[in-house]
Amino acid sequence: MVAETKFKNPISEHIYKDKYKAADDKNINDTWNRVARALSNNEPKDKDKWFKQFKWALQDFKVLPGGRILANAGVKSKHTSTLVNCFVSPEIPDSMEGIMDAANNAANTLKSGGGIGFDFSQIRPAYSAVGGINQGYASGPVSFMSIFDKVCEVVMAGNRRGAMIGVLRIDHPDIEMFIKAKEGDGRLENMNLSIAITDEFMEAVQQDDDFDLKFDGEVSKTVKAKDLFDTIVRHTYDYSEPGVIFIDTVNKMNNLYYEEKIAASNPCGEQMLGPGGSCNLVSVNLTKIISNPFSPEAAVDFDILDKIARLAVRMGDNVVDVSNYPLPVYEESSQQTRRVGLGITGLANALAMLSIPYNTSQAIDVAESIMKSIKESAYDESAELAAEKGAFPLYSPKFLKSNFFKTLPKDLQDKICEHGIRNSHLLSIQPTGTVSLLANNISSGLEPIFALSYTRKVKTSGQDDIEFDLRDYAYHQANKYWPKAKIERVFKTVNDLTVTDHIDMQAALQKHVDSSISKTVNVANSYRFEDFKKVYLDAWKKGLKGITTFRPTERLQGIITDGTVYDSEPKLVLDRGHVLPGKTYKIKDPKHSHSYYVTINDIADPGNGTRPWEIFFNSKSEENDQFVKALSVLLSEVFKRVDDPTFVAESMKMISDSGGGFYEGGKFYRSLIARIGQTIVDHTGKDIEEPEEQQDDLLYGFCPKCQQKALTKKEGCEDCYECGYSRCN
Repeated sequence: MVAETKFKNPISEHIYKDKYKAADDKNINDTWNRVARALSNNEPKDKDKWFKQFKWALQDFKVLPGGRILANAGVKSKHTSTLVNCFVSPEIPDSMEGIMDAANNAANTLKSGGGIGFDFSQIRPAYSAVGGINQGYASGPVSFMSIFDKVCEVVMAGNRRGAMIGVLRIDHPDIEMFIKAKEGDGRLENMNLSIAITDEFMEAVQQDDDFDLKFDGEVSKTVKAKDLFDTIVRHTYDYSEPGVIFIDTVNKMNNLYYEEKIAASNPCGEQMLGPGGSCNLVSVNLTKIISNPFSPEAAVDFDILDKIARLAVRMGDNVVDVSNYPLPVYEESSQQTRRVGLGITGLANALAMLSIPYNTSQAIDVAESIMKSIKESAYDESAELAAEKGAFPLYSPKFLKSNFFKTLPKDLQDKICEHGIRNSHLLSIQPTGTVSLLANNISSGLEPIFALSYTRKVKTSGQDDIEFDLRDYAYHQANKYWPKAKIERVFKTVNDLTVTDHIDMQAALQKHVDSSISKTVNVANSYRFEDFKKVYLDAWKKGLKGITTFRPTERLQGIITDGTVYDSEPKLVLDRGHVLPGKTYKIKDPKHSHSYYVTINDIADPGNGTRPWEIFFNSKSEENDQFVKALSVLLSEVFKRVDDPTFVAESMKMISDSGGGFYEGGKFYRSLIARIGQTIVDHTGKDIEEPEEQQDDLLYGFCPKCQQKALTKKEGCEDCYECGYSRCN
């Protein structure tokens, strides 16, 4: 009789009882028996043999199946629950009926316990003409996303809140609206957002070229690629969304390049899936493959890793057949491709057990060797399964020409050529936050250790979250063996890492993952925006399929906290000194026959030249004295807190005077504020495209008094914006 496994901390036991314990399970051993039996029953022969093998893999958390498998496999009362974690919606048609059908499908998917991803790129942009009985204009994909978000809010499967992601292509005409879709409290808070970015766009950013926004082959707008890129990154810097999918890289490395076009991912981004695709997840706990941990003889046991990986593949392949599916399209896709997402968890802890700090080249080399071994074991096992049970139905000799297939060793390629392969995809590194907590709080996925000790909030089916004080699994163990000095040298947390450390680790593993990787690149609150922009270029150049970043602020703190209090913006450490260089600009106000003098002073910004630091206004008129002093103080405070203040100037240029604007030097300004905005832009040397709405003023003729082309029609009368002449006076 196997002794009952005891959880080593309260949070693990709580999560087990709250999420994974079935009604008939007395303890975690019963759960492992239930799951092993459900999956081994799908074997055509030797069911008892495979039950014992699967049970061995599950015991002591060596293999961690996806949460839906743990919760639902073998549970007779959950006929409608799926074992598959997430799906990608079938293509959403550009019609009201098609969109509503997709929303209904989303509800059924969430109800079964699965998350879902959507590509909204097929929906025509806002203000496009539509036909029908009441001809009018389309509201665009962003407006329809609110419907799906509301579906996610109201549908709850058991005690699991639904998960969604919305994806839009970078060249969709509504992309700027999509980027800012979450601005304001409570908007789309149940849906992650990601942009499907093309190589064409990234190359245009590098070359500072124009970029066309188009729908159905028709160009609706041309923008500067760099400006659009800056908008994306600025919003991500402030809000940690949207994420980015490098969609051309995804499709170039897709094993099923000959059969499907991928446009979206599951909600966390580790599975890039075609329409109707599903992600069937299982992870290897790397803390269980380290022999003699924390000792000079510590090493990776590649033999045990091979055994675990092979069993995990076989278990995942059986999930395809025993799972329920919310929609027939999901079942058909799963059966046709037999996708499995075998990943890892506990990487950071495993490295610590080997006395290797996470942020070292040695760590990257060891991690890559582990993932390469898993890749080769998984593909070899899938070839064995193909010889035993048959290849996946969509298998074709074209598979052998896929770019990822070419990364396999020659003998393994030959084996697949002979037998085919059981699963179209086999590898994916998913977020394993909850199951890693279940496994006694090991580090999650390929992520670094968050903190050595911290407070974790756990959501429950009740009204209130529960807080637990935790210690990292490996850190807790190391204290038994190592002195404090060694612990400090080896154990590196998120706060010790550079952005390059994150990206290099993800890039090293991506080479050996046929699907994708869910990874969050954590950056410090004080991380400079100009440096932040480089993160996305580096990620694209290094072959990542997607990237998500998180910069903690007071508004954006997660369910894990180490007690740090964050400012909403980084504290800049620039020193004003006693003297600053600057320029003074004269602005003529034709309505009041006097001028304003605008002085903008610059400060040296190491590595980035200079930038505006403060602004002052002066005028002989006392009419607006209080107003201009307040504007000076507010704008100066903005200048000190951002690298680039032109986003403020853009908004200022849109402000109109109720009494009408004016012409100066042949150029129209909506108001004095708009003119000051243009002065800021001129000072920074940046060229901001004029808003199209400015053309609505219809300056159509020359004034008979001042001879300037500043005549417009206002309230039925001709007025001159330059000198104030009115034909009606």
